[in-house]
Amino acid sequence: MSPRRTLPRLAAAVLTVAALALSGCSGGSDDDSHYRFDGATPIGTLIPKADRLPAADVTGPSLLGAGRQRLAAGKGRATVVAFWGSWCPPCRVEMPQLQTLHEQYASKGVSFVGVDSLDDKDNARAFLTNNKIDFPSIYDPRGEVVLKLGNIPGNMPFTVLLDRAGKVAAVYTVRYAPKDLTRALSSLRAES
Repeated sequence: MSPRRTLPRLAAAVLTVAALALSGCSGGSDDDSHYRFDGATPIGTLIPKADRLPAADVTGPSLLGAGRQRLAAGKGRATVVAFWGSWCPPCRVEMPQLQTLHEQYASKGVSFVGVDSLDDKDNARAFLTNNKIDFPSIYDPRGEVVLKLGNIPGNMPFTVLLDRAGKVAAVYTVRYAPKDLTRALSSLRAES
C-alpha cells in the first residue's frame, strides 16, 4: 500500500479510537442523582416530565456585577441556561436573540442565565455591554460549570432548559431557531 493511502487511513483509525475512548469519559462526578448530558439525550426535544433529572446546583462569580450567581436562583420558574463565549461565532448570534426572548418572557415566569465559559472577563463584559444583554451570567473561565452538566468545555453553543422544579427539560447543542425555543418555552410554561 502506498504511503499516500496509509497515512489517511491511519489518521482515521487513530481518531476513531480516540473518539471511542473519550466517549466513556464523564468529566465529572459519578453522582447519578443529577442530569448529565450524553449522546443519548434528545436534542431540542422536551424530555418527558417523569424522565427529567435535576440540574446540578452550580454557582459562580457574576459577570455583570459583584457577588455570585446561582443557577438554582430561578427555581420556581422555567429557566433558559445559555453557555456562551465571546469567542464563539454561533454564540455571538444567539445571545442577542436570547436577550430579545428574555425581554418577552421576563414577566411570564421565565428566567435567563448565561454561563460565559473559557473566556477573558474583559472581552465577555464588553460583549454583553455592546449587545445590551442584561440577563445575569456566571463567569466560568475554566469550564467547570459546563463539566457539571456533562458537556465538554468549548463545545458550544450549548443551551439547557430547566422546568420550574429545576430539572433539565431540553438540551440544544447546535444553533436553534428562536421559534423552536419559543415553542419549548410555551410548553414548559403550560406544565402544572
